[in-house]
Amino acid sequence: MPGCVLYTDPMLALPMVTDASGNAALGFSVPADPNLIGADIDSQALCIDPPANAPGLTTSNGVGHLIGER
Repeated sequence: MPGCVLYTDPMLALPMVTDASGNAALGFSVPADPNLIGADIDSQALCIDPPANAPGLTTSNGVGHLIGER
């Protein structure tokens, strides 16, 4: 896709719907497992955007999430 960069490994895909402003949110729970402390999870969105380019897809920036403790 022209102008798009894949920052993450697409190991898991979760379909989501955006609101009228293009915002989407995904909530999830992290188990209370001390072995998960320090785990790094990356995410990125692939958006259906027909006028953007020939394939009609664009990507968001990548985001890193680090599981910690309070």
